[in-house]
Amino acid sequence: MKPGDIPPDGHPDRQAFEEAETEKCLIGVNINGVPLVGSLYYHLCHHLLMVDTDDERRPRLAMRPNLRDNDWIIHTEYDLARLAKEIFCVGGARQIGKTDNMVSMCCRQLKLIRNSEIVGLFSIKADKETFTKKLNVGMNYSLTPDSDGRVFEDIFYMPSIDKTWAKTEVKFGLKQKDNTEQIWSRIFLYLTEEGNNDQVGAGKSTTWYFFDEIAKAPFISAHDAIIPALKGKYGLRSAPFMAFTGGNVEKSQDAKSFYLNPEANNIRTYTNDGKKTGLFVGGWYRQDLKQITTLGEYLVKKGLLDYNPGGELGNFPMEETDFEKANRVLDEEFAKAEKSDDKKSSNNAQMFAPRTIDQMFLTSSANPFEEYKEGMTKHRDWLRENPQGRAVDLFYIGDEKAGDVGWKLSNKVPIANYPTQKSDKLDAAIIMYEEPRHKDAYYLHAGGLDPYNTASTSTSPSLGAFYLYRRRYEDISDPFQDTMVLSYVARPGGSTNIFFHTIRKILILYGGKMLHEVSNDMVLNFFDERQEAEKFLVETWSLQQTINPKSKAASSYGLAPTERNIAYWLGASVEYAGEVLRVDKITDASGNVTSENIIYGYTRWLDPVLIDEYLAIDPSNIKGNYDRAVGNGHALAYMKYLNKYFPMAILKPEPKPVTEQKRTPSNAWMGLDPQKSLGQAGSGKTSSSRKSPFGFRRR
Repeated sequence: MKPGDIPPDGHPDRQAFEEAETEKCLIGVNINGVPLVGSLYYHLCHHLLMVDTDDERRPRLAMRPNLRDNDWIIHTEYDLARLAKEIFCVGGARQIGKTDNMVSMCCRQLKLIRNSEIVGLFSIKADKETFTKKLNVGMNYSLTPDSDGRVFEDIFYMPSIDKTWAKTEVKFGLKQKDNTEQIWSRIFLYLTEEGNNDQVGAGKSTTWYFFDEIAKAPFISAHDAIIPALKGKYGLRSAPFMAFTGGNVEKSQDAKSFYLNPEANNIRTYTNDGKKTGLFVGGWYRQDLKQITTLGEYLVKKGLLDYNPGGELGNFPMEETDFEKANRVLDEEFAKAEKSDDKKSSNNAQMFAPRTIDQMFLTSSANPFEEYKEGMTKHRDWLRENPQGRAVDLFYIGDEKAGDVGWKLSNKVPIANYPTQKSDKLDAAIIMYEEPRHKDAYYLHAGGLDPYNTASTSTSPSLGAFYLYRRRYEDISDPFQDTMVLSYVARPGGSTNIFFHTIRKILILYGGKMLHEVSNDMVLNFFDERQEAEKFLVETWSLQQTINPKSKAASSYGLAPTERNIAYWLGASVEYAGEVLRVDKITDASGNVTSENIIYGYTRWLDPVLIDEYLAIDPSNIKGNYDRAVGNGHALAYMKYLNKYFPMAILKPEPKPVTEQKRTPSNAWMGLDPQKSLGQAGSGKTSSSRKSPFGFRRR
């Protein structure tokens, strides 16, 4: 389309032209039987974005986008997802236009579809700001004049009622002189604050929803909160658009699990590297790896046309990937990065321009905690200089089965080295960092256990590792909320029952439950023989379905060391370590802020040897000797799952006097009896019925 193609205002052909263009933007056009979808037609003929130029005086100008094969793929595949009422999820390299095309689709709906209510989610502020800058160009900019000084008129221009993009809600339409608003469409732009504000989009009656850069933080809870609003009688009313970039997955396993389980998540499904995935747009499609062709020639090459039909569309200029050049350039870049002593350079070269799914999910280093390595090392050294907690022994008070548990100081010492040294005494101490509180509370204390491998010899490095956390609850004065309160890492001589009895005493003392790794049936057998499996162990059928909707795990307690289960507890560990607890501003004598000191979540870890293990993890050998990391990771995985349903623990209510009135059944509270779910009463032999991890039966 050229400026002269647009009839001026008042011309008798103007209305017919606008109606025809609207139809093309909504329905699309046809090239000898090949559809050019409406969103792509709008993108090419009516959208504006900032384009790089070779003019040093004006290096970036607001212009119509050039057609690239990336755009054809993204818009065409999105339209197929729309027709199939599926979610569209695209991952891949940088510079492939994911955000640009997402913005274009936004502008199209806001301008053309009356009563549109779009919801956009972002994990971090920087991504939201990038998106709104592009959206502002698409909605409000004037096109740069062409060589003849002519300017395209935006025939679909829709003014913004709100004059700032800083607001959560931005409305489009007209504002009358009496300040009444004639709203045509609106968009809601929310920050999930790295997964901490996951209900921001809940309850919105949205007509379209997108989430940009889903891999930068946990996103699935925020996504789950919005999807119900999109469901109608015949499925999804529109296709959500989710996108992420290789190299941004260190803080979230959500995106990886979501993308690699397309059928379970109602994602449009593709096959890449023998795996079912979302859409993959790899490093070949990078901006600098193109050759000039035409749309007609491209369609012939793809087998969609027998010949180039010519005409305006057939001869439309197009930038197509030169795969031979792309592979050569990417190979050279990788070879150069491989020569570096820094593993990060090698991984970056692959994950920023991935050519396989595995490359896309690489991290910037071999260790998942590399981003926090310096701070974790300093914290570990501080813990060694300032040991936390005290060594204790536990004992039964009265009857072993029905009695309570007490504690006293111990002369034992913790295992101080990783890997274990001959000088370490394996019958090691229980370290109590904080005494029990509110032991009758519901979901307050969450534990994780990695039992040791009994098949190994007595000189095996395998240890039993147990960690206990106190979750968040209403008493804000308690400094141990969401913090480790006890650790026990040991391999006592004799029967494994000695070790398990110690774990049992801890759980009685604090009134907690634990999630354990299942390598055999030892843990379940120990507690089941005492009719206490429901009381002390986390039932995991529902949790396993969350981790892997296709899971066929037979065990109703604990997690087997599968790849996805490991990714879940390791991801929970990384998320916990990277949580920003506080930002201290450093000022000079004049009160000016000179720097910031960020306090991260790993400062709540009080066992220095645990930090040694986390920093030693090699993702290529994740089933190695990481007993502490496994035990602690299971505790954090349990906490993460609890937080989904009960963000705060519930203190036991004060007993009320019994009256003649009819009492409410205990299981009427949210469909469960929290007292029984923690095993405070009525536990028995394991049932074959599937239950949630909180002890209530699935209806």
